Amino acid sequence: MKLLLILLLSFPLITWAVHPNTLPYQAQVMVRTQESKELNQAFEQALHQVLIKLTGAAHQIKTKEAKQQIGLAERYVEGYHYLNPNTMGQFPLVVDFDPEAIDGLIKTLNLTVWTAEKPVVLSWIWTSPDEIQWVITPEDRPSEAEVLKNQADALGLPIIFPLMDVEDRRLLTPESLANIEASVLQAVMDRYGIDVILIGQVQSTVKTEQIEVAAKPTPDAPVSPEKAAVNPLAQAAQVRTPTSPPVMADPAMSNLPPSHSITPVSHEKTEPSPPPIPHKITRKREQWTGDWQLYTRKNTVQSNRWQSKSEKGLNDIFASGLGMTLQHLAQQHANPSANPVVDAAPIAPVDPHAPTQTVKIVVTGIQHLQDYIAVKNYLASLALVRAVNVHTMTPEEVTYELVLMGDEMALQTAIGNGRTLAGDSILPGVNFYRYQRP
Repeated sequence: MKLLLILLLSFPLITWAVHPNTLPYQAQVMVRTQESKELNQAFEQALHQVLIKLTGAAHQIKTKEAKQQIGLAERYVEGYHYLNPNTMGQFPLVVDFDPEAIDGLIKTLNLTVWTAEKPVVLSWIWTSPDEIQWVITPEDRPSEAEVLKNQADALGLPIIFPLMDVEDRRLLTPESLANIEASVLQAVMDRYGIDVILIGQVQSTVKTEQIEVAAKPTPDAPVSPEKAAVNPLAQAAQVRTPTSPPVMADPAMSNLPPSHSITPVSHEKTEPSPPPIPHKITRKREQWTGDWQLYTRKNTVQSNRWQSKSEKGLNDIFASGLGMTLQHLAQQHANPSANPVVDAAPIAPVDPHAPTQTVKIVVTGIQHLQDYIAVKNYLASLALVRAVNVHTMTPEEVTYELVLMGDEMALQTAIGNGRTLAGDSILPGVNFYRYQRP
C-alpha cells in the first residue's frame, strides 16, 4: 500500500482538459432538422463561431458589415456533414469553411487574427444550487461542466477544471473571492502549470411578479321581460295589432331556393354589460447572474472584472463569461498585421513573366492555429510563390497547393535554404515536409 501511494504521488497532476477544435476553420452546431432553411441559419452560426475562434474579438463581429457577411455564410462553406442525432433528436452539423475565403473575409472586416498560441485557462467557477457552494467540475457538477465544455469548444478556448482536492480547497474558498491574495494565485498557477485563471460565481434567482391582465368583455345581455314591462317608454311604444287570419302557403313559393328564405328579425332589447374588471396573474422568472474575475501571471494584483446577467439560462451566462475571457486574452496576444514572416529564405530573383505551374506540398507537425498561419505566411513570402491555397486539411497534416513562377526544383531549393520546413520525403508531384517551430 505504501508503494502504491508513493507511485501515485509521483505522477504529475491530472486535470480535466477541454481541448478546442484542432481545425480552426471548422465549427459544429446543433440543428433540429436537415431542411435547407435551418441549414442556412446553421451556416451563419458556424461562421460566427469560426470568426470568434480565429480572432477572439466577439465585439468586432457585431458591426453592420460583419453581420451582412455572416448573413452570406453559405458562400464561404467548403463542405458539411451531419453526425448521428443526440438523445434530444438534434443533429450535430459539422461545417468546414474555405480557409482562403475566411482569411479574405477577416482582412475585409479589418479584424485582428490571434496568431499566438491560446493560453490554457483554469476554470474555477462556483455555483450555489440549494444554497450549497460547488465548484463546477466533471465529477461534482457534470451537467454544468458539459455546458461549459461546449461553450469553450465553440470559442476554441482551451480550459481545464480544478481537481478540488485538499490543497485546492485550502487555496481558494468562496469567502476569499472578494480579496484574493497574489501569492495564492501564483501558487495555483504554479500547481497547474498555467498562466490564466478565470474565477466566477454563477447563481440563479427566481423573481415573482404580478402581471395585470385585462378580462375579456362579455356580450350584452338581453333585457328580461320583467324589466321591459316596468319600462314606461317601452310600454308606450307597444302597439297592438289585430290578429290576422292565417295565410295559406303558395305552392309556387315552395320552389324558391333556401337562400331566399325569410329570417325573422329579433327586436329583443339588450342592455350593455358592465366593463370588464382586470385581474392579476403571478409569473415566475429565473434570472442568472455571473460575476467574473480574470487573472494572468503577469497581473495577479488587479484582475479584469465584469458581471453578466441573462434570463436565457446557464448556457448564455457561460457564453458571456468565456466570450469576455477570450476577448481580454485576444487583446494581449492578437497580431494586428496578421501577416508574420517567420523565415523568408533568400533565393535568386524570379522572372515575373516565367510560366507558372501548380505544385502540392504536404506539411505535418501543425498542431495549433499559429503553426498553420506561420507556415502559410512563410510559403507566401517565397519569391517564386505566386499564390498559396489550402487543398486539404486534417488534424495530422495540411496539403498546400502552390502556384509557382518557376519549377519544382527551385521550390525545393528555396525551402531547403530556410529553417521553417524540413523535408520528409519527395514523391513525383507531391513534396512532404515537417514544420519546425522556431
